[in-house]
Amino acid sequence: MKIHVVHTVSFINQVMCLVKPLIHSHVLSLLHFSSAGPESVVDRDLLPEDYGGPLPPVKQLHEEQRKNMEQNYREWLIESEMFKVDEKKRIKKTSKGIFAAFTGSFKSLDID
Repeated sequence: MKIHVVHTVSFINQVMCLVKPLIHSHVLSLLHFSSAGPESVVDRDLLPEDYGGPLPPVKQLHEEQRKNMEQNYREWLIESEMFKVDEKKRIKKTSKGIFAAFTGSFKSLDID
């Protein structure tokens, strides 16, 4: 898996030298920068019209995909609504400070 960033500015390498110590090495290995356009990464025949390719515009592709999802996954989407969390039942955090994450009572706390 790779993350390609296209149309980057010329000083991106200098910026990355400053940011590099702050980013995990695995994430850095995924990032690839290019000053060229998307055709340097993806075959031109796979690009939409908005990016110089032969496919329909992104807006049209998005609308077609939305309709496809509604038609083919409608039942699944409706059924998945019942698996949501009821936030009203969640225990409220009342204390603030270092032990804020430990909500509840410790009357029967056993320590080994």
